[in-house]
Amino acid sequence: MADGSVNRRDVLTASGSVAIIGLAGCTSGDSSNDENGNSNEDSDDSNENSGTDLTDILTIEDHEWRGTSLLEVKVRNQTSDTLDLVQVEADVYVGDERINHSYTNISSLPGETVETSEIRFTESYDRNPCEADRYELVPNFYYENEDYEKRMEYEFNQDFCE
Repeated sequence: MADGSVNRRDVLTASGSVAIIGLAGCTSGDSSNDENGNSNEDSDDSNENSGTDLTDILTIEDHEWRGTSLLEVKVRNQTSDTLDLVQVEADVYVGDERINHSYTNISSLPGETVETSEIRFTESYDRNPCEADRYELVPNFYYENEDYEKRMEYEFNQDFCE
């Protein structure tokens, strides 16, 4: 880009193959509406230019907290094409205050496959993680000359902190 700005693809490419950094958590969650958390996915998951939904390309099949600092995420490439780089970010909140952030990168995700990746939260929380009431997963990637991103919200299950 001539103006010196950096686009999402440049940032994702520069972040490397699998970067895992940290957070501590107090719950387990998956995308179903059960005791582990409720999914409140954003309704606008389509790409503005192509009309293709992110979930037509990539889905988060499952995710689960493993202890207090590890969130395991299973993603499925719905296409027959390899996705060069998929980033899944995680943010933990108390109300509107984000108290921690981390992410994982998956490089070269083959078509029609599922891969499990770990999001590690190693930085200290701004507040007690057991005060958290929700967390978000944000998958993002570049596919067929388009950037895709979707925010999915889940409730923290306070019972896991006891």
